[in-house]
Formats: sequence, structure tokens, C-alpha cells
Amino acid sequence: MAQRRHRANTLERRNALLRATIEVVAEGGYAAITHRAVTDKAGLPITTIGYFFSSIDELAEEALRTFTQHESEEQIALAADLEKIEATPAQVIEAFATSSHPRYPDTLALLESYLRAARDDRWRELLAEALDASRRVASTAARLAGAPDPEGVAATLCALAFGYAAQEAAVPGSTNAEELHAALRALLIGSLFGAGDEDAARKIRDA
Repeated sequence: MAQRRHRANTLERRNALLRATIEVVAEGGYAAITHRAVTDKAGLPITTIGYFFSSIDELAEEALRTFTQHESEEQIALAADLEKIEATPAQVIEAFATSSHPRYPDTLALLESYLRAARDDRWRELLAEALDASRRVASTAARLAGAPDPEGVAATLCALAFGYAAQEAAVPGSTNAEELHAALRALLIGSLFGAGDEDAARKIRDA
């Protein structure tokens, strides 16, 4: 029992470091990641990082990897739930809009990660995986909502949601989930009309 508690405590400390790193990134960018900043945020001794990671860069990379994986898994689970309940197009759009609304510190950390990848190609593979997961989720949402070319519209859905999240992160209160919902709905209606599926477009419009 004592050994099991020790393992649990070890895992909890490691996870606390990873989460604290994301919070530090959200507050000051990747340049703000230091041994002192992370351990103070996690409430742990400054020597704790060296117990789990060989360098501060390794900690930052693992924090980003864990964070993006968690975000991707949540989005994929949402898509699976929507399929399971056979959600209506209106329910799909609302769920996607709600899940895309910015959350602190997660959204700021993700924005910082994109900027980091733009400047350092060592980070691009991680962000490419996260972007691919987001587009797969968006494609599922678009298909459930009736889009004739879900793969084609997925990139646009992600870009739209990302743009709203960036605006809200920069100027809190400048956007809201209802506005994003309306924009996503308009995008799907337009894609249906453009594909000649006017009945499906009207169905979403009139819902």
C-alpha cells in the first residue's frame, strides 16, 4: 500500500509540473519557463524538475505533448458522443461552438504553441498532430451536420474557431459562443448551398 501511494504521489508531482508549465506559458510565453517559475506555480521544491526531466526544454516539450494530446482526446470523445446520440445538425453546431470557445489558460497556451512552432521547426510535428486531430473532429462535426464535403470544410471550420478563440484571448468579451455558433452555422449553410444541396441547407437554416 505504501509503495502504491508513493507511485501515486510521484505521478501527481510530475503532472503538477506539466500543468504548471502550461500555466506559465499562458502567462508569459515559453520564454517565461524557468525552474523557479514552474516549481513555484506547482508548489514544489525547485529540485523536483531535475528528478523527472533532464532539462527545462524537455519539460516544455513534454508539457506541450501532454496538453495537445489531452485536448485532441477531448475533441475526439465529443465527436464520438455526437455520433452515438445521432445529434441533429443544430446540436452538432452548438456543441462544436461551445467546445471551441476559449478557456484559460489552455487557449493562451495553445496560441503560444502555434507561435513557437512558427519560429522553431522542432515543435511543428507536435502542432501538426494537434491540428490534424482538430480537423478530424471538425470533419466529423461537418458530416453529422450534413456538409456534402466534410473533409473540405473541416479546415475552414477549424480556422474560423481558432480565429474567434484568438480574438477572445486577446480582448476578453469581444466574442461569445453565440456569435461563433452563428458563424459556423452560416458556413455550413453556405457550403450546402454551394454544393447544390438546397434542401439540407434550408433544413439547417430553418432549424
